[in-house]
Amino acid sequence: MTCLKYRRACSGSFLIKALKIIFKNYNIINDIIESVYKKFSDFRGKIKRSDEIEQEFQEILRLKNLLNFEEKRKLISDIIIRHIHGVDLDINAIEVAKLNLWLEAIKLSPKEFQFDKVPADTNHILPDLEMNLCNGDSLVGLPDQIVIDFITDKFSEELHSLNVLRGEYISNPAKIELVKEIVNIKNKIKEELNKLFQPYLEENNIDLEILNSTKPFYWSLDFWFVYFDESIGILSRENIGFNSVIGNPPYFTIRGKGTGTLVKANSYNFLKKAKDWKTHFRSQSDIYYYFIIKSINLLKTSGNFGFIIESYWIENDYADRLKQYLLDNVSIKILINFGQIKKIFEDADNDTCILIFEKAMKDDNKIKYIYCNKNYQIGTQQQNNLKLLSHIVDNFEKTPFSDEYIDIFTVDQKGLGLSKWVLSNKTEILRKIGTDKVLLGNICEVGQGVVPGRKKEFRISPEGSTITAGGYWTRKEKNHLNVINQKNGEEYRLELQFIKPLITNSRILKYHTIPGDEYLIYTVPLQEGREDINNFPGIREYLKVYGKELRERY
Repeated sequence: MTCLKYRRACSGSFLIKALKIIFKNYNIINDIIESVYKKFSDFRGKIKRSDEIEQEFQEILRLKNLLNFEEKRKLISDIIIRHIHGVDLDINAIEVAKLNLWLEAIKLSPKEFQFDKVPADTNHILPDLEMNLCNGDSLVGLPDQIVIDFITDKFSEELHSLNVLRGEYISNPAKIELVKEIVNIKNKIKEELNKLFQPYLEENNIDLEILNSTKPFYWSLDFWFVYFDESIGILSRENIGFNSVIGNPPYFTIRGKGTGTLVKANSYNFLKKAKDWKTHFRSQSDIYYYFIIKSINLLKTSGNFGFIIESYWIENDYADRLKQYLLDNVSIKILINFGQIKKIFEDADNDTCILIFEKAMKDDNKIKYIYCNKNYQIGTQQQNNLKLLSHIVDNFEKTPFSDEYIDIFTVDQKGLGLSKWVLSNKTEILRKIGTDKVLLGNICEVGQGVVPGRKKEFRISPEGSTITAGGYWTRKEKNHLNVINQKNGEEYRLELQFIKPLITNSRILKYHTIPGDEYLIYTVPLQEGREDINNFPGIREYLKVYGKELRERY
């Protein structure tokens, strides 16, 4: 498990919690290994064991030696180096986080750090964290693909050296000179990337003033080991990235120049115009929207995410592009809305929530939604918060559950759209409808729309789209849509009489729909005999390519 935490000011508290949980899991694994090892050892020499059992014993022995719980000080260093990584724009926050991680490492096994246990031949009993905790702006920098292409083309030998040095340092954390070599190599490459960054800004018409207010960060360089394998080959798309991303990003609304601080204005300018951000950009949006989107891109497939953020996005129409990206890329596991309980943080008075999701799409995904109605009044704010969280944990598995403090129920993710998310218990919704309301079914026919996922041959997506479709359109003319058939790669001119806009659920709002760039070949008039397909040769020849699939289905 690799954990990543980033924001613009931190003390390392999230990373410390991650370290404690990972160390606890290592202890659980070690207890299991020790139990199995003891069982095998008790019979060693007494009973002739089969080759299969002997092989299992050797594997247990290998795992036991790999964990090496007899040297907990080194094990704790290994855990930190392998699993804990972070980014912050504030260099002072980085230094505070390092100190707090070192202190927590000592707390995990105090006896291992007593003076009589520390080797006399070294001054370094804790790992150097300069490789793990990095300084820079998480959102500002060159797109990953540009960085990957550049360093693989120009610095392949340096990448290989980085891998070797990191491996050596994991084996011997006392050799901090290895980290210095790693940092020097990265700085050398970073200088060249910085030279590329200014032309990138100019190409995207981004004000160069941003160079004075922030520090660009290149994820695929600083954390190269989650982008490249040991032979410096680029990892598959499913395996690129981190296993977990956790944190508490900054909260502020980004606006254009003339409003707010220079940092906020420059963030607005960069996010609005940079090619890898502008499709997600929305004016009047909050900065944490982009931290969430960035986190999704940093996760490997099936990776997990957990943020504590403001809760306004749930009901905010300006969060439509964030919601679209969430609905298209992740399965939300848990959403805890603290409702009117504003003082989750002592120094902040915000409506907050905890968002937890997995980077994997599940058609039947159900979100566990927890809404906090009121807090306890037993003591200090911190005591009240801890009591409330304990109450949530105690009743978490009792879904559905409701009392004066919390409501817990599930919500179908596929039923959510891009505008305000109304997350209510079904029972409450039925109660609110009442008997004096006019039901939609009484005044119109309600039926299921097209299910394009099951009829991909009829679905047409824009060129370059990653959505599975029968074809990808390249140009729209007066009477035709030019489409490349994905099965044979040939281009067809489809008659517009049978081409209709495809509106997915997430684009259907309360009073209007949001236009998209996908289309559907609508063949109902042909099926009902109102039209002769021979009068439409483009449609006819295009669908002939899928003749076998269509005959088998219909």
